[in-house]
Amino acid sequence: MAKEKFENRILSGKIHVTCKYEDGTVRIWDTKKEEVVQHIVDIVNEYQQEGYVLTLRQLHYQLVTNNWIVNHDSAYKKLGGILDDCKYAGIIDWDNIEDRGRIPYIPYYVQDVESALNDTIDQYRINRQKGQEVYIELWTEKDALSAILKRSTEKYHIQLVVNKGYTSSSAIYRAYQRCLYKIIGDQRVIILYFGDHDPSGLDMVRDIRERLQFMFLNGNHSDMFGDIHDVEAVFEVLPIGLTMEQIRDYDLPPNPTKLTDSRANGYIEKFGKTCWEVDALRPQTLTSIIEYNIENIINMEQYEEMLIEENRGIEELKSLIDKI
Repeated sequence: MAKEKFENRILSGKIHVTCKYEDGTVRIWDTKKEEVVQHIVDIVNEYQQEGYVLTLRQLHYQLVTNNWIVNHDSAYKKLGGILDDCKYAGIIDWDNIEDRGRIPYIPYYVQDVESALNDTIDQYRINRQKGQEVYIELWTEKDALSAILKRSTEKYHIQLVVNKGYTSSSAIYRAYQRCLYKIIGDQRVIILYFGDHDPSGLDMVRDIRERLQFMFLNGNHSDMFGDIHDVEAVFEVLPIGLTMEQIRDYDLPPNPTKLTDSRANGYIEKFGKTCWEVDALRPQTLTSIIEYNIENIINMEQYEEMLIEENRGIEELKSLIDKI
């Protein structure tokens, strides 16, 4: 981690932001900049100690949850400027905040043969889901959550799918192929889904379920399924968040429902004019929800056996490398 100062920035003064909502209500974010800066430092340091890297949006929701900022795009944009001030002034580590939409890529390389051999040990792993009766994937609409979700998907060795909203036909077809392969191999398939509690976020669960069911019933292997009940016996899309129970339990901050969303009317009839974003969950909470659901589905004894087998392979690799 690196705190690197480039220039002096003004870290004190008055903040006054007018936040106008679609329903005509107005809220004012009126506070002192130095107080916001201190909250940012405290939150970033806390997450650093636990090994998490934040996005601007996650930082925003931690402030909203504590009533330190108004939940509005205008306040969010202002916060982005304050966060930049903190980074340029050397107040927080640059590496503790990331932009997951702009990640550079360079092909893998090593310094020498010894480095390559050590990398082989570090990267060695087997399929930790081998022997399971259920095949699991974790899907989300939020790319901003991917770094947090990977902690769990890498731990249990399950596929992470980031849709960035409604998924494409090509991505659905690839998912259909993966799931069909597992079903042919006598595994049940469960897609765990984590998304926002808003008109589109909830509808994405229906969209994924119906499009995959359609392919099962009409594709080249449709003879495996007599009707929708046969599909449902081996395939399930299970929404694990956000739920109203989680919203209440963790006291998540509300957002006004976007009235321009074509699905808003149906949502408002059921839930009112308030919605919630999954980004508001603390990373620790998000991780615990995901791992609780995974462990309730898989055979944990079989999973532990795979970890033991993996460790045996690592020790064998070390012995081979020592001989080399």
